Amino acid sequence: MDSLYPQCLMLDIMDRFIETSPMTRIEWRETVLSGSEDALISRSADLVIGGRVPPGFLGEPLMNVTLRAVAAPDHPLHHLDRELNLHDLRFHRQLVVMDSGKGGLNRGWLGAQKRLTVSHIGLSIQAAIAGMGYAWLPVGKIREELADGRLKPLPLEAGGERTEQLYLIYSDQDYSGPATRQLGKLIKDRTAVFIDECEAMNMC
Repeated sequence: MDSLYPQCLMLDIMDRFIETSPMTRIEWRETVLSGSEDALISRSADLVIGGRVPPGFLGEPLMNVTLRAVAAPDHPLHHLDRELNLHDLRFHRQLVVMDSGKGGLNRGWLGAQKRLTVSHIGLSIQAAIAGMGYAWLPVGKIREELADGRLKPLPLEAGGERTEQLYLIYSDQDYSGPATRQLGKLIKDRTAVFIDECEAMNMC
């Protein structure tokens, strides 16, 4: 599961799946960038939620995740009192989540002169709150921090928000067992309900 996918949603899915398939053994891993792709290629996962569909696999669009450029309210970028551009950002530390796979990619790095690379989104959120840099973070994971003012959107001229597509991908759908297919259907169904609820509450 790509780390952009909501953990609370997967916990709900797992709870429902375990209730109907209590004897199924499950290994749930969180990945970043090419980590999901590596799991497919190495056949170390039966089912993957990832942001890229590698050649030779078919992916079904699952959900879009909105990422927003944010920083702590006392960050120097907020004190410029104007719209920000790429030149402004390059002189400040960017928080980047490292690739968990072999691809060596860094999600959203802009080439900032200063960079702090962390292993997962939770660390990036805490570092941003502490004023250690700015980052593009998934809105669904920082809703409370935005609401209570611990994080504040950066006023960018362009690119303040971006969207990433997540896909549901079977490592070998033709030979997937009934438990894998059941879990895949549950992920699709519950994700669709989650999106509908988010849109109804204007939280997506």
